[in-house]
Amino acid sequence: MIAVIIFAFFTVLFFIPFEQAATSMVIFARDYTDRVLTGNSALIFNIVNTLLTVIPLMIITWVLYLLNKKSFKKIPGSNITLALCFALVWGIVVWMLVQDFSTKSYDVAYQAVETERVEKGETITEFVPITEARPLQAGEVAVTKTLSISSSDELEVGQAVAAHLELGKYHYLDDQTQEKLAIDYANEGLTSTIVSGEVAEVKENQVEITVSWFSILNSFFIIAFASFFSKWWESKYNPSAAMKYALGLILVGVGFAILAYGSSFIPKGAEAGMVRVSMVWLVLAYLFHTIGELCLSPVGLSYVSKLVPARMIALMFGMWYLAIAIGNKTAASLGGMVEEIQKEYSLSVFFLIFTAIPVIAGILIAVLNPVLKKLMHGVK
Repeated sequence: MIAVIIFAFFTVLFFIPFEQAATSMVIFARDYTDRVLTGNSALIFNIVNTLLTVIPLMIITWVLYLLNKKSFKKIPGSNITLALCFALVWGIVVWMLVQDFSTKSYDVAYQAVETERVEKGETITEFVPITEARPLQAGEVAVTKTLSISSSDELEVGQAVAAHLELGKYHYLDDQTQEKLAIDYANEGLTSTIVSGEVAEVKENQVEITVSWFSILNSFFIIAFASFFSKWWESKYNPSAAMKYALGLILVGVGFAILAYGSSFIPKGAEAGMVRVSMVWLVLAYLFHTIGELCLSPVGLSYVSKLVPARMIALMFGMWYLAIAIGNKTAASLGGMVEEIQKEYSLSVFFLIFTAIPVIAGILIAVLNPVLKKLMHGVK
């Protein structure tokens, strides 16, 4: 029982950094990660994304087809409903893939005003787009600049287009979206900052990876590595429970160390979208976090059932999920401080905090390994 309580405590320390995947890592992906791919990179991503989407869906569809053959006579209504739902899912997938493969990048020429501002004793030159909110003033000279947008709509050179700056990136506005945004500005009593221009060049294929896409990496890496860990645990090299915990905690720390290094290229106090780093740091972080999860998460539940007296299993399973809940709650509270720490210190410092917590915890439980073995009374 004491061993289970100790493991539960370290479970809390594991989920505090691990569940940053739902808080600070989402913000990092949204505001500070370069998610735009062009040319061959975009093509490779679209192919990989297609395989990751279509192959699992084909397998699930085939399994459901086999189940339908055996159960249709007994529950025809359920099978028909399920078939219609999966037909809808396939329709959404096909639409998504068509959008991904048809998206192109365009250079748009627009008019801007050259301005200067002084920051920390240095004069910085900026080009501010001419909009309703910043019209051309007397004595100023307009200069032609270009911006990049992406769209699945077929645009032609010389065609008039509108764009809007959001999180450091310009987004194409079709007629309907432009009208809606203009109404929103008017309703809020603000002057529009919509940029007007014309297509100067049609470029290569482009794809912007959505923030939510990165969340599939955890599932993908679990599927990819679960078999390896299963065989490892069944071999003669199977480590003790405490060492599995130590490995899981330290690997999560390594993932955040990678994020800390990647975010070190982002200056302190940088505004969202102004500086973006490679998505490779985020992918590597998810890889190490998932491997850490495979070391620790399944093991914990297994030892609850092995170490707890039969009459108390229900109670201790409840306590176990309470420990996970505490870890999630703490993760949310700390993750909500990311923007404040970014302004005061830097993103790198923020991620170093989540490097230190699991690594120190991992070393501590590794030191406690002999004690935990004794408390477990030979249970493996």
